[in-house]
Amino acid sequence: MNYFEIADYNPLNKEFQWPTEFVPIRRYSPEVALSTEARDKFQLLGFDLREVQLFTTPPRTVTRIHIDGNEFISKSAINYVVNGPGLMKWYKLKNKINWTRTTEAGTVYMPFEPENCIEVDQLAITKLTLVEVCQPHNIVNDTGDYRYCFSIRYNNVSDFSSTREKIKAWT
Repeated sequence: MNYFEIADYNPLNKEFQWPTEFVPIRRYSPEVALSTEARDKFQLLGFDLREVQLFTTPPRTVTRIHIDGNEFISKSAINYVVNGPGLMKWYKLKNKINWTRTTEAGTVYMPFEPENCIEVDQLAITKLTLVEVCQPHNIVNDTGDYRYCFSIRYNNVSDFSSTREKIKAWT
């Protein structure tokens, strides 16, 4: 499994200023994007919050299959989706090909062609959810609205299994 649904909880800062123009990825400090309550809760659980990435997926869009970063090492993020869940899909590769690209926001990722991928898992994200980001994945937004995914990133824990054990104490 490439995800763990944490809770039906909105971690966002009520004062967050929504972007007015489309940019696929933006980066925010946790203080800007997350509520004080959410930051305190993550800190209590031992997370050293680094940043919150905001991924915007246009209506009726299928994003490129990719992994976050430039290596096949388990890495996690905690996602919260606004304005429709979309569908997050994970894949296994028929052949591992290592080549990297960089987004407009300066994040490194590895893209893959659909014909080299086999779907293995999927989830419509409707809750605060831990996701594996170094397993090839993409987003299907089949709605008529923009999908906003706040992806919480941290320094001191990264691999999916360890993070899942840490986050189980959320409730």
